This record gives sequence, structure tokens and C-alpha cells, in this order.
Amino acid sequence: MPPLYLNACSHGLPSSATLQRMADHLAREIAVGPIQARTEARDEIAKARADVARVLNAKAGTGIGTGTAQLWSRIVGQTLRPKGRVLISAYEWGDHVRFLRAAATRIGCGLDVVPAGEAADPAAWAARLDGDVVAICVPQITSIEGRAFPVGALAALPRPDDALLVVDAAQGVGRVAGTGLAGADAVVATTRKWLRAPRQTAIFALSARAERGLGLSVADLEGTDGNAALRLGQGVALAEALALGLDAIQAGIGVLDRRLRDGLRHLDVLPAHTVGTVTLRVPRDRRDRVDGRLRKAGIVAKWSDPAREEPLSPGFGTDGVLRLSPHLYNGPEEIDAVLAALG
Repeated sequence: MPPLYLNACSHGLPSSATLQRMADHLAREIAVGPIQARTEARDEIAKARADVARVLNAKAGTGIGTGTAQLWSRIVGQTLRPKGRVLISAYEWGDHVRFLRAAATRIGCGLDVVPAGEAADPAAWAARLDGDVVAICVPQITSIEGRAFPVGALAALPRPDDALLVVDAAQGVGRVAGTGLAGADAVVATTRKWLRAPRQTAIFALSARAERGLGLSVADLEGTDGNAALRLGQGVALAEALALGLDAIQAGIGVLDRRLRDGLRHLDVLPAHTVGTVTLRVPRDRRDRVDGRLRKAGIVAKWSDPAREEPLSPGFGTDGVLRLSPHLYNGPEEIDAVLAALG
């Protein structure tokens, strides 16, 4: 039997149509060569580009990349300058934190962290928006607990002309019906999570203001070395999500989320912030036992590593952090199987 998969926060399983489109393209490359096969797929790839703008609800320039971190570091790295300052929250993704610590130190740019208790309060950000700020970086939704950030409110704050609001929407795009990204200068998101595209696929949007400030165009950021099979698979995934409707996806995930939470009431489940992220605190002396039960039942979930994934956020001590993230390919009977395994 295939595993019972509840880890959409890491990778939403692609549909059979997405995988088949990639396989068909590779078969075509074998038959006629990669150049001819890509030429034949040109219009389909162009449609995928148009769908990126629809998914992001973006009027700005949009493009395709390979991963959130690749796009994010290129954009944010371009903003850094000596004696400048980057604002981030205590919930910033670990790879971003490590990049900023290294790059900002080398350049002589400051790093200002909004504490966890203030991170959702626009006033805490406004108080830090002095003239030396070069970038404001926030996740749309955090990884471990699914905390949502008030992107719209942050975008509305007065800020220096050259200070860009950069949003990591990897955990939001595809499961949150209203994107809530209006006003952001740059938005980056992998499509392998809630949009169920292949790995190494991502999308982004750059405002005209961001392009001017960065000295980068959409084409510059995207590059020319895209994998046609991945882009075609990504295109199918985007089209499927749009056909179903992002509001319908959010509603469907919400049904599974509520069923899961209702069944876990007796355990230490962290508060609900966004549908699809159900996180449990598991005492250290029970972690191995819980993990063994999940493995025996063939359940794939995520044991988060807060020290690596969100190194600035409040810790969980020695407790285990188990994250369950269902998607529409899960049914109620699978949720019940997870509840039975967790006892």
C-alpha cells in the first residue's frame, strides 16, 4: 500500500496528470530531441506563465524559478548596502536567516529582528521603519505553526522610498483563497507545496518599483536555463488549481483540518492559525513511541526542527514538534487512520 501522506507543507503530492505531462515531454525529447520538443511546448509554457499572474493575483511582472530560497536570496541580496538595515521577524525561515547573517555581515548591513510577541503587530514594524531600512522581509504564513502575517497592513505602512517589502509566500499560495499580497514589492513562492507542482518549481512577482530599485528585470531573475519538463508539469498543476478554485481548495483543506483537530483535542495541539497546518507538541519521552506508531501505520508527516527551520522563534525546549498537513488527496478515512495511530 502507498504511504498515507500528510505533509503538504513540505510537498503536496502532484496529480497523475502533472506527472504524466512530464513523462510525455521526456518521451518526446527521446523521439525528436530536446530542442524540437521544447519548441512544440512553447505555447503551453506561455500559458503557464499567464497562469502565474492569476495564481498570485498580480498585476506586476511575474516569472518562474526553481525555488523560494533561490529567488528570495537574489532579491534580498540585491537590497543590501553598508549601514543599511533589514527588518525580519523572529519567524523568518532558517535558510533566509543564515543567508542574511552571512551576507549582511560581509557588506556591513544591519539585521533588525521584530520579536515573536510583536511580529503580527504592524505598529512594531512601523516603529522600526527609519530611513536606513533597505528591506522588510516577512513570510505570508510561517512553516511550523502556520502563523499568518498581516502583509496588507505592512504594505500600507509609510516606508523609505528604496525599502522593499519582500514576502515569502511558499506556505500561502495555493491554500489561502485571498492571496493578501497586494502592496508587496516582491513575492516569491515555491509551487511544490500547496499548488502540488513538481519539486524545483517556483513563481514570483516583482513590482515596477522593485525592478527599478533592484536593477533587475523579471527576465534577469528568471534566467534562461529552465527545465521544460518541470515547467510543463508546473503548468498542469497551476491550471488544475485555478480550475478547481483557490477558495474551493481552502474550503476542502479546512474540512480535513477540522476533522483532524477535533480528533486530537486530548493532545497538546498548538492553536489553529491557517487551515492545513496542525502542529502538536510531543514530550521528549513519547517522541520515539509516537514516531514508531506513525511508521507502523505507513503515515508520512513532518517532525519539525525549530532550531534549524525557525532559529529566531521561541523554542519548544526538548519537546518534539509534529506537523500534520493534509491536502485534497486525503480523505476522511485517512484522517481517521491518523487519529487511530496517534491513539
